[in-house]
Amino acid sequence: MRLHVRKKSPSLKALLWLTQALALMSRHGMPLLDSLDLLSRQAQGSALHDLIQGAALDVREGIPLSASLAMRFPSLPSYYAEMLLAAEESGAFDEILQKLESHLAREISLRRELISASLYPCFVSLISLITGLLVLSLVVPAFRDLFTEMGAPLPWITRLALALSDAAICSLVPTLFAVPLVALLAKTSSGKRCILRALRSVPVYGAFLRRCALARLTGTLSALVGSGMPLARALKLASQSTGDEAQRAELLSFSDRIFEGEPLSRLLAASSHFPPELAAVAQLGESSGALDEVLLASSKLYESEARESASLLKASVEPLLVATIGVFVGGLMLAVYLPIFGLGGLAQ
Repeated sequence: MRLHVRKKSPSLKALLWLTQALALMSRHGMPLLDSLDLLSRQAQGSALHDLIQGAALDVREGIPLSASLAMRFPSLPSYYAEMLLAAEESGAFDEILQKLESHLAREISLRRELISASLYPCFVSLISLITGLLVLSLVVPAFRDLFTEMGAPLPWITRLALALSDAAICSLVPTLFAVPLVALLAKTSSGKRCILRALRSVPVYGAFLRRCALARLTGTLSALVGSGMPLARALKLASQSTGDEAQRAELLSFSDRIFEGEPLSRLLAASSHFPPELAAVAQLGESSGALDEVLLASSKLYESEARESASLLKASVEPLLVATIGVFVGGLMLAVYLPIFGLGGLAQ
């Protein structure tokens, strides 16, 4: 058998559709191979077709579905194949697929919220910055000769505008080149870490990003633990869902120490990279024996807080940008017209 490995994995939305369909067919007793053959025909022409068709070929040759997906699509979320493996080993295929379906649906919703709360402020801020640079570098210099011919002392605001104009002329070309450079940098792992570290320090937006990361982490951990996976292994997989390098390193160290018998709640309480309430949540889950359910409730709470932060961000960005633009335009008008008014007063 020739193995076709694809580096690009299907979207989370496509994976959700596949998981929903498999869960439905499993619930009604349809064999896995028949389900994959049917879904392969339904997905004809879509990005999922190769995935399902290849998986069907592998399953027909006796390869488990989880192993097939891991081999053919190494860029799939690591928890996806691992949860399928847990389902195959435990026999609770239907139940674990439903957990995976629920997790993917919440992951998609959270990602949409993240994109929605990020794109608008970034786009408007970028356009405002470029417009301001163009005005300072093209419009203000047109008045420089007029001010020179006046020969009168210029107000401080006009001198400031001319100084900013000189600075904008020097920085216009580098700024225009910096935008695609930052976009290329964001595609590298080190660039992503630097940009994320900078964004986490932004008021309101940083809190929003931290809540999104915690919601994704606790949700992934809940799904993995709920599928019957050992906590030490679940922590290693869940560590990949957080964008914080310090948190990822902590979770990996937790995995080794939990394997040695230490409780998760104690490790979280001693860590400075996680909020204190997460240790309390873990302690409640350990004492009740329902760690997955408690983590799921915590994830939903973090999602709710993230949406509140997103709403606050959207509500505060627009008036802030409008006020900034108003101050800029008003200051520019004063800088241009005050010398003219002053010259008129001297003439009288």
